Amino acid sequence: STVDQANAFLAKYISLFNDQFSVQPEALESAFRPLSTSLNIDVILCVKLTRSVDAGGVFSFYNRHFKVITSSELPLLPAKAKVAVLVGPRMGVAVEFKKTLFSVLPYIKQKKLNQPSS
Repeated sequence: STVDQANAFLAKYISLFNDQFSVQPEALESAFRPLSTSLNIDVILCVKLTRSVDAGGVFSFYNRHFKVITSSELPLLPAKAKVAVLVGPRMGVAVEFKKTLFSVLPYIKQKKLNQPSS
């Protein structure tokens, strides 16, 4: 009837449940393997969406603009390149292009001024 009664029941029931349904493992050693250093788990466990960048390396993502950060060590992104936008809890927003991961910064795009008509 109450949360406290439910918790008291579960404390007794868990051991009965385990006695009835638990099985001993065939091997006692752990089945988990260490993660390879060549794998970036943040790139695997994230949401990936495709976007196109403009000539300045800017793309739109859910009504926000981001600029891809490039450096001399990273390849340049060609205009209209299709990139994978990666969104994850630990890395935030990043971009992947040809298996290279790029950081991004929020970007405020300038509005185009209307040409005065004569």
